[in-house]
Amino acid sequence: MTSDTQPLAPAGPDGVSDSRKWVAVLLAGAATISLAPILLRYATDCGVGAVAVAFWRVALALPFLGGMALIGRRAGPAKAPLHKAARADSRAVMFAVLGGAFFGIDLMLYHMALVRTTIANATLMSNCAPVFVALAAWWLLGERFKRVFVVGLVLAIGGAVGLSLAERATERPGDNDQKLLGDLLAITSAVFYAGYQLCIKRARRSLRTRKTFTISIAASAAVLLPAALIAGESLVPSSDQWRVIAYGWAILLALGLVVQLGGQGSIVTAMRHLPVSFLTVVLLTQPVMVAVLGWALLGESLGGWHMLGAGGVLAGIYLARRGSTETKRAPGLADETRAGFKD
Repeated sequence: MTSDTQPLAPAGPDGVSDSRKWVAVLLAGAATISLAPILLRYATDCGVGAVAVAFWRVALALPFLGGMALIGRRAGPAKAPLHKAARADSRAVMFAVLGGAFFGIDLMLYHMALVRTTIANATLMSNCAPVFVALAAWWLLGERFKRVFVVGLVLAIGGAVGLSLAERATERPGDNDQKLLGDLLAITSAVFYAGYQLCIKRARRSLRTRKTFTISIAASAAVLLPAALIAGESLVPSSDQWRVIAYGWAILLALGLVVQLGGQGSIVTAMRHLPVSFLTVVLLTQPVMVAVLGWALLGESLGGWHMLGAGGVLAGIYLARRGSTETKRAPGLADETRAGFKD
């Protein structure tokens, strides 16, 4: 992760061209992961349960990650570990597993929210993870924040409440209860995503990126499969028409390979080459893209009150990040509140 003082590109025409390339990669990744809620709705229309879709999203990506790790190992000699102590490595694996479990719970709650509330509400509220990461740093590590963090926190909470109230004012009473539940599930998912970020950051001290994410995704799949079975969901597309079944599997493959590997992988790669302050602003476009796609493809409402609430959430997240990263931080925790947008 880069620092806030890192320039957008090195001096010279080659540096400018290189920075433009990584900006394009970042935007492509943000646009790709914005498709995830839409694809979820399409998959559930084919008979797959919401939690089962989350399972396939990570499970289908896992074999490709394992294959990439195997190819990388054969391509060259293994590099020395960042920390030689076996205890440190075992603790890193433990954090990677715990982080993967948190991510699995996060995806489960987020997908359950997506089938109960609008994808705009679910995505905006689930992206409040940076706020919870910062609060965890304050509670567990005694860190202090500038006043702008408190302003951001109030704005984010107020915007989330405004979004929920806007939905309750425009729908029938029976639908209101489901949408309120969906909003609560979405905001709760942000708490678990914050835990995922903290654990993965800790694991990365000893484990390399590919190994960390392979372990964490395997742990996520191990959490999501029994959750889907306990919920009694259908794990596979079901229909009397083979075209619907084939379409359902195509959607699941797209979630695993295009969204999870392609989209998220592009963002993680671009993060290594662009300053965090720039990333924060660009990634704020992802929930906006989701809201626009929900309006254009699913006919979801996007009125004035919705946009006002969404603006409050986005502004709150941005200010909370700014207020939490400008203060002095404990070693090894400098980047947790800077990461955090997801689909």
